[in-house]
Amino acid sequence: MENTKEVVLDGVGNPIELQSFPLKGKPVYLKLYRRRWKYKGENKHYINTYDFNPQGVKATKEFASFF
Repeated sequence: MENTKEVVLDGVGNPIELQSFPLKGKPVYLKLYRRRWKYKGENKHYINTYDFNPQGVKATKEFASFF
């Protein structure tokens, strides 16, 4: 394990704003931030990708399928 590299936080990416199912008749908006990571001493950063919403729709998958 001598060749392990240290991973450090490299900021956050652009937030994703989604609308979800209403609670008690009020709209619910979610704001998701994705963190960026990099290996210490390197410039290339890495970010996870998630499939929260269909392409071009600002609603969660479940809420979009309701329409």
